[in-house]
Amino acid sequence: MRWMSSVGLSLAAQKTEAVLISSRKIVETATILIDGNTVQSKRAIRYLGDHAEHEGPQAGVQEAANDSQQVDHFIRGPDLGTSHERRQLYKRNQIIALAKRAANLLGFSHSIRRSGTCDRRSGAYRPTGKGGAARDPTLEASIDLWQARWDASDKGRWTHRLIPNIRKWTERPHGTVNFYLTQFLSGHGCFRQYLHRFGHDSSQCCPICPGEIVEDALHILFACSRFDNGRRALEREANVEICAENLVDLMVARKSMWEAVNSFAASTIRELRLAERGRPGPGAA
Repeated sequence: MRWMSSVGLSLAAQKTEAVLISSRKIVETATILIDGNTVQSKRAIRYLGDHAEHEGPQAGVQEAANDSQQVDHFIRGPDLGTSHERRQLYKRNQIIALAKRAANLLGFSHSIRRSGTCDRRSGAYRPTGKGGAARDPTLEASIDLWQARWDASDKGRWTHRLIPNIRKWTERPHGTVNFYLTQFLSGHGCFRQYLHRFGHDSSQCCPICPGEIVEDALHILFACSRFDNGRRALEREANVEICAENLVDLMVARKSMWEAVNSFAASTIRELRLAERGRPGPGAA
């Protein structure tokens, strides 16, 4: 508590729960004092839709083993949804099993009763047997609200230009976002316009292209002559001229296009980073 106070953090007593982790067989309790309020430890707590309970060290091992068997049956069993849905449920159950094993090492078992919250986190679709997938109406409504706010906001407009449709993005069949791709999708990265905004570069203009052209994600992706070869390779892969309005749609439609853009982003950001390191800082004489 003293450390939290020293760094300007605090706990809300009315929102705080505690479970005592101990290797003792006898379940003990502890009392925590927060700004004059007492918080009594419990045998079980709920966190982000999961329930952690103290049941003894062997229960967690057995439940983890049972979960593994269920996951294996689900993955191998017939007519249980698409491969994407199986992977989603597999990931969720793997997390559950790992949490139980880790809890067991600490001296208590982590018994997780799946709640509606956990189910919603597993994705917009749930396996329903032979018919494919059923949509979660709660999550659907949440995405619709998210879309409305995304369209109405005045922030993140570059990202909105690339990803106007949230559902298409969140339900894409492939592709992960990494350090390099994130910089292009957000516009926050090793671009002179962004660096200059925070005083890390003396100019926001492209050092290669003629005229006072701002070096931002748009310029690097679609116009800068330094990256013409990489851009032509992307357009050969896409078989169409790329632009801000079709780039993400092309990536989502074909895995090979996603990988091509990802490769372009990585090589480009590395080159921009090297150029940045070679320039004198904004305060240099």
